[in-house]
Amino acid sequence: MKLKPYYLGLVLLILLGLTASSAFGVGTAGTVTGGTFPACVDPANTSTSTVKIAGKQVAPGGLVRVPPPNAACLPSETTLKLNSYVKTILVSPTGADNIANGTLLQNAMNNATAGMLVKVEPGTYDLVTTPLIMKQGVDLEGSGEGLTTITSQINITNAQPPAGTVVITNSSEVRFLTISNLGNSINYHTAVYASGVDKTAKLSNLTITTSGISDQNYGIFNNFSSPTILNSTVTASGSNTQNYGIYNYGSEPKILNSTITASGASYQNAGILNYTSYPIIQNSTITASDGSFYFSIFNTSSTTKVAGSQLGAPVGSSGGLAFICVASYNSNFVALSPTCT
Repeated sequence: MKLKPYYLGLVLLILLGLTASSAFGVGTAGTVTGGTFPACVDPANTSTSTVKIAGKQVAPGGLVRVPPPNAACLPSETTLKLNSYVKTILVSPTGADNIANGTLLQNAMNNATAGMLVKVEPGTYDLVTTPLIMKQGVDLEGSGEGLTTITSQINITNAQPPAGTVVITNSSEVRFLTISNLGNSINYHTAVYASGVDKTAKLSNLTITTSGISDQNYGIFNNFSSPTILNSTVTASGSNTQNYGIYNYGSEPKILNSTITASGASYQNAGILNYTSYPIIQNSTITASDGSFYFSIFNTSSTTKVAGSQLGAPVGSSGGLAFICVASYNSNFVALSPTCT
């Protein structure tokens, strides 16, 4: 079959990756640089090939074209409204299973560059044992908590985990999705991991859970990091011995409008455990239960500033070189009692 000239641009476009919904353009017949644009389907074409856009069949063998600027589709054609993205990579759950969807997500992040957004449609994306490592300057956005889920079974044998389901970085935000680690090995499991991350990293509107059977579970592990955690729910449960909603090591995170919970371990459960760390907590709820020892906040050589928050379990501390306390502050962070320095 010989293609008409004005079909060539879009046929090439489809071959070059329209199904990935990434930034694209076509030739002189019509240029697409962003926003909504029309596409014309020729139902009279009898080709046996299948045309799919973003994983959906739009015509059984029909050819698709982008009309010239300011031109409409022909009366004999069906008009579609399509979206073009310049700085967005759209990830759809079009894989054969959740693991294949996880590979699609990994590929999208690998292809992203600074200033881009990786937007993930509703679905489950299973990374198995390979962490999703964020890129500096790239944001990751789901379609809502409980709608978009990124999960893994990543486990390590070191009590200070070098990885988690998602590894965050500077100048990057993760938002509007669920992140979980459901590993069942007798090691250590982490949902979100940060190492050397500064205050430009942000976690917002997330549900973060780690609940696999292990020695220790961490919802978030901050290793010399200072991200902002906002409007999120972090839960650690299921461990045989220790669960920590957030574990801060040499870190100064800011936790705002969030709920942090740890429960279920036989030995120790802590909503937040701080080691030589100085977090700020505001308008949040921190709880822990179960086990021989449980603490909403446990400090070692640390200072925690708390304002407008509820602590649903005892506050604990152990010996160390630095002054240890959990201080209560008002909304302007004027110390109430006690005063931490």
